Amino acid sequence: MQLLYEKRMVLLLANIPDQIRSILGTPTIENLMMKYKLDLYAFRLMFQEVLANAIEHGNQQRVLPIHIRVTLEDSILMIDVMDSGEGFEFLPTPQPHYEDYVNDRGRGLAIIRAYGFDYRHFGTGNHIRVSFDFTKKHPYAEV
Repeated sequence: MQLLYEKRMVLLLANIPDQIRSILGTPTIENLMMKYKLDLYAFRLMFQEVLANAIEHGNQQRVLPIHIRVTLEDSILMIDVMDSGEGFEFLPTPQPHYEDYVNDRGRGLAIIRAYGFDYRHFGTGNHIRVSFDFTKKHPYAEV
């Protein structure tokens, strides 16, 4: 397993775009995205939703640290985000409906799934791993 990025920091909603640019600007991650012709927008959106959820739901808008780790194992990119909240009882999410995509709230996991990312919660629910397999055909990858 190759570590591509790791940082523990206090992150506010207003700082998410800068943090996403920092992660995606890491040379190894940038090279992977170019090599596999991946949609940068999809990755930005995934990071936006995961980090916003950690701040809003996990840390409940309190100024607490978030730990971000990006690793690569074979052809699978894994993004781990751990917040400092108490967690929650994670129940499998049902198949999303149209309303899940157009509402302002509650659409993050549906969006992540729609773009071809897999995700899984760990521990008490304050740790999510989003994974992306570069060898799979994804609907938004360039041809």
